[in-house]
Amino acid sequence: MAEQREPEIAAGIIFFNDAASLKRCLPTLSGFDTVFCIDGKFDTFDYPSILSNDGSREVVKSFNNTILIDAPNLKEFQKRNRYFELCAEHHFDYLLLVDADEWIEGDFDLFKKTWIERSLKDGKHLRRLPVQDADKPSWFQYMPIVFYRPGELEYRGTHWTIARRGAKTGDWEAGTRIGFCDGIRKMHEHQLRNQDYMRRRDEFQQRQKTYEMRYNILSEEHEDDARKRIMAELTPTRLSGG
Repeated sequence: MAEQREPEIAAGIIFFNDAASLKRCLPTLSGFDTVFCIDGKFDTFDYPSILSNDGSREVVKSFNNTILIDAPNLKEFQKRNRYFELCAEHHFDYLLLVDADEWIEGDFDLFKKTWIERSLKDGKHLRRLPVQDADKPSWFQYMPIVFYRPGELEYRGTHWTIARRGAKTGDWEAGTRIGFCDGIRKMHEHQLRNQDYMRRRDEFQQRQKTYEMRYNILSEEHEDDARKRIMAELTPTRLSGG
């Protein structure tokens, strides 16, 4: 009988000029086998460089369990799909998504144990984890950011529409394929980011919301054409420099 291998667990971070936040975030991910760190500005983020130039890349490289990936000028769902592709390439069984301005608190061993046990029992690809605002202790929500067999999944058009890779349909956020996890929570706040960055970020997020709303409307009628059409409408002329 073949020996059963130990499950491989990864975390994924999208970052851009987040050196201070990464110094807070990455130490809390030491329990993960690998942390995929994807660098690069979003496609509609107004900034003169396309990769981080504030020391973020050096912070990432200083940790033994990180892999640095360059992926500039993409939308958020496209960057997140890189996580799934990397998990398929490197045979990772589990994936947790973390933003650069977030960090993990709690009992990681309990989290890992319950995550694996529940996934093997019910086979659910997607689980929710509590996310709390550090500035508003009474506020939290459960976010679908924990994945089982992530290499079989992909995002479709927005960063909340998830389907099995190759399937014709599948928004699982409201379906029965979602479970929950115990043991840890994600904390987040933006105080380590400067005001100019936050202004640009707010402008980007408004464009992102516009894109996703337009995609959802158009995709109901002609899903194949929606993404290309809206990208052409909302993507500005590329900025030069690096």
